[in-house]
Amino acid sequence: MAPVGLLLLGGVLAAYLIFEAYRRRSRQGQEGAGEPEEEWDEVYRDTSPSALPWETGEPAEGLVEVLESGRVEKGRALDLGSGLGTQSLYLARMGFRVSGIDISPTAVEVANRRADLEGLDCYFIQGDVLELPYPDGSFSFVLDRGCFHHIPEDDRESYVRGVARVMKRGGMLYLECFSHRNGPGWNHFTPGQIEGYFSPHFRILSISDRTFTEPSTGHILHFLRVLMEKG
Repeated sequence: MAPVGLLLLGGVLAAYLIFEAYRRRSRQGQEGAGEPEEEWDEVYRDTSPSALPWETGEPAEGLVEVLESGRVEKGRALDLGSGLGTQSLYLARMGFRVSGIDISPTAVEVANRRADLEGLDCYFIQGDVLELPYPDGSFSFVLDRGCFHHIPEDDRESYVRGVARVMKRGGMLYLECFSHRNGPGWNHFTPGQIEGYFSPHFRILSISDRTFTEPSTGHILHFLRVLMEKG
């Protein structure tokens, strides 16, 4: 099933199903298993932003709460899997100098156009989050809202090391990912699993569970919200 067809199912499950379909076809050696860049870019090219469940047009509730808590110093911020730039633009409005990286060229083009229209200190590039093209210690704050849970198992430790590398000591990472409360799944995490992946480089400050109800379907999904500090 093509990504756009998957989106017709509605809900946040769309993103999960896109990557799972790619992952399954690749492992089975099936024809038509495109690269993730192609899959994600098709979504952004062919789907209205209002039909993308993760593109709400509003800053994430958890992100707002983290900034309002006063635990994050303003400085350079990185948005991993920045999409159409909604969260990055919010950070820029709040006084951060923001870099965003996304696998979809179409999403990056739209995000840069939005930032230019508002005159915000925000710049987006197309790239792979497993190969971050930033110098060591560049960022005091990193946002991962739904990126980590699409990283293949074999690449997760490398991903964490790469994120830690581009962060300043004492910098903050805010993560939202699929929770084990959704049931068995290769990318549904327990708090213990998150600690296992991130604790070599980060100190976990808080982990909480968020329940999300998809308006169009009533489907309930659970997410972990994690705030951590670079060691």
